Amino acid sequence: MATRVDTPAFLSRALSDPSNRFSGLADRLLVMSPFHLSCVLFVALSLQAQSLPAQDLSSPQFEELVRGFLWPEDIQQRRAAEAALENDASLVGVSRMKMHDLEEILRSGRGGYDMPGIVDGRIPMESLSVALPGGAEIPVLVWLPPQYSPDQSWPLMFAMHGGPPGQAAGIERSAERMVRVWTEATDRAGWIVAAPGMVTTVSRGGRTQDRLPYEIFHEEEAKAVVTALRERFNINPNRVVSTGISLGSNFSIGYGAAHQDWLSAIVPVSTEGDSRELLLRNLTVPTYVLEGSLDQNIRGVNGPRAMHQILAGFGYDITYREFGDRAHEGFQEHYPDVLRWLDSRARDVYPREVVRVPHDAIMPVSQRVHWIETDTRQALVRARVSGPSRIDVSARWTRRLRVYLHDQLVDLDQPVQIYINGAVVFDEAVPRSIITALQQARMLGDERRVYPVV
Repeated sequence: MATRVDTPAFLSRALSDPSNRFSGLADRLLVMSPFHLSCVLFVALSLQAQSLPAQDLSSPQFEELVRGFLWPEDIQQRRAAEAALENDASLVGVSRMKMHDLEEILRSGRGGYDMPGIVDGRIPMESLSVALPGGAEIPVLVWLPPQYSPDQSWPLMFAMHGGPPGQAAGIERSAERMVRVWTEATDRAGWIVAAPGMVTTVSRGGRTQDRLPYEIFHEEEAKAVVTALRERFNINPNRVVSTGISLGSNFSIGYGAAHQDWLSAIVPVSTEGDSRELLLRNLTVPTYVLEGSLDQNIRGVNGPRAMHQILAGFGYDITYREFGDRAHEGFQEHYPDVLRWLDSRARDVYPREVVRVPHDAIMPVSQRVHWIETDTRQALVRARVSGPSRIDVSARWTRRLRVYLHDQLVDLDQPVQIYINGAVVFDEAVPRSIITALQQARMLGDERRVYPVV
């Protein structure tokens, strides 16, 4: 028989909120018992692994295998690296120090980037064509700081123009304007600026109750652009900021709420904001808003004001600046202040608390949020590290949780305890696996998110 358990206050509020499409189910559903809501441990190594000599993780040969696994020059190199690594039982049950050796290799990144040419004393703006999921291609304009060198990693400002534009012909000009407003500030601070020409957002009629007057620039499209940029330029994945003016700022809010583990911060400028509390629960990334009180190009300044109040009420990192004499514009004279604010806000790779609240917005929250993954889109989850080796989870509407662990979250030299809805469901020692860590880095496309235990 399922057991009813108490629900944390924020979950109760979410369930009782009439705007939540799941409201009303609370009285009809029982919280799943720990026997059904289980935590599953996977160690990514075949039990029939061959017994090979232990790898020297500090050797050039091992580093070459890692690079072949994550960033191969061809399919043969990848297959050779996979065979050498996945059949090596010495890479499971490794020490914390050996994991440090692996992470040193990963922090050095892909490497092998080319230096762009210099014209008239500086690197000119570059226009790339990036293929999106589904086959469409879009132009992406890239501005590198004058001090750019491929031998070190650089922060990225992913900057989206407004709109929706009336026709595709002017989209690249819109992207160029978006780059130009940031160049003076980012040149001094040392940021890469990339602006996609969002050809998918061309206007297609007026707004109605049933549809928007444009298509969304979906998060998987933004991800494809950032991935393409990281393949060409040495970008620090812990310093990727999404910004935009008007429509582009609304996309930044959507990305931050849907994939809070992708970005270090967002900077919405002249934004409509968002007042949906369930969506904003997921917007845990630091947020810096620039808004004009006289803005007539949005539905109303009450939108960004409400977003500020809601995020501040959650205790999230929100800076809101509203100017009484300004309208729908770029505020570029304030960008140096924004960049100084961003300097102290690198991505929190291993937050000690993770919240996932479902909602019915166009961009749904990812099933995986940092180190917790659910098996349903409806899952309502709060997970927190509550002790040196203990994790407490409150969850509804999910049958199985997958938990990704790192020593910055829990002490993996001790048995890990996981409690779900107050009951212990897991209490075991879990071996670190270099294979698991590499498989996670490759799947995520992110060598800074290292999880040796799943």
